[in-house]
Amino acid sequence: MVDRIKEAQMKDKQFCKIQDELELGRAPSFIVNKDGVSRFDSKLCVTWLDDLKRDVMTETYQTDYTIHLGSHKMYKNLRECYWWNGMKRDIVEFVSRCLTY
Repeated sequence: MVDRIKEAQMKDKQFCKIQDELELGRAPSFIVNKDGVSRFDSKLCVTWLDDLKRDVMTETYQTDYTIHLGSHKMYKNLRECYWWNGMKRDIVEFVSRCLTY
């Protein structure tokens, strides 16, 4: 998943701008690790490109151990490792679409 995130970040104009701001010292909460992946406060920055956000939410929502989480629990779990603008809203919308919840 990290490799997919890195590839998508390199294609995403928003994350290219963030990396430019980092080089100028104007994005203090963001870092680019040695592996070239942008992070926000150590959390992987996820983009909509290549359906990554949907895939991250689907993987978390449908794992064998945590199947069909509520939006609050899912947000709590995902925010430990991932970040994107509007994350909480996207998760609430994603969970609300589940027919078996």
